[in-house]
Amino acid sequence: MTIQIREADLNRDGAQIADALSKYLIPLADSPRFEWLYKRNPNGKARAWLALDNDDVIATGAVFPRRVYFNKTQIIAWVLGDFCVSDRHRTLGTAVALQRTLLQASDVSGVPISYDFPSAAMTAVYKRLKIEPFGQMIRMARVLRVDRKLRERIGYEWLAKVLSPVGNALLGAAAAAFQPTVDKTLKVSLQQHKCGTEFDALANRVGMNFDFCVRRSADYLNWRYL
Repeated sequence: MTIQIREADLNRDGAQIADALSKYLIPLADSPRFEWLYKRNPNGKARAWLALDNDDVIATGAVFPRRVYFNKTQIIAWVLGDFCVSDRHRTLGTAVALQRTLLQASDVSGVPISYDFPSAAMTAVYKRLKIEPFGQMIRMARVLRVDRKLRERIGYEWLAKVLSPVGNALLGAAAAAFQPTVDKTLKVSLQQHKCGTEFDALANRVGMNFDFCVRRSADYLNWRYL
């Protein structure tokens, strides 16, 4: 078996990339998602690579341009993502070869920073490439309801329904007891329209204070969330 790795043509290979992602990584991946994520990024089009066994796509990986603040300057960095390998080829050899190709493309293109948020399986690939994690991202969230968690833990739907109201009441009481101090002069409202230049000004004012920060400009926010 000879595995061939080549850069994808987003127009010609888009359907194959979306199909591979839907099979092996993201069930909801489809052509509209591909068009939005790979082609409409305001910071530049994505680049993707395919691993092929004969003409069959067995793995794919991509890089997505991000405008970021780094050491008080704006640069274009690459986020690595949408990496998947077919079930029949889940060996580190294919994954390592494909990821090495992406990293080499970063070097050849002169991209100053490439970064990733790897899963446990992807971390094993990076370790084979002698790249160790240098930090951990922690998602901060408040649990609002316990219904789903109880169903997952207990396994009995009827028992979860009985216990959920008690758990939700305890959550509400705990939240009320530990309310943070809020500046009463602040007004919070839903954004009703597209983000404008005031978001560019906010991004510049705040982003420059960090060693590394994605530039959340108006065009980025409108594309990413609206």
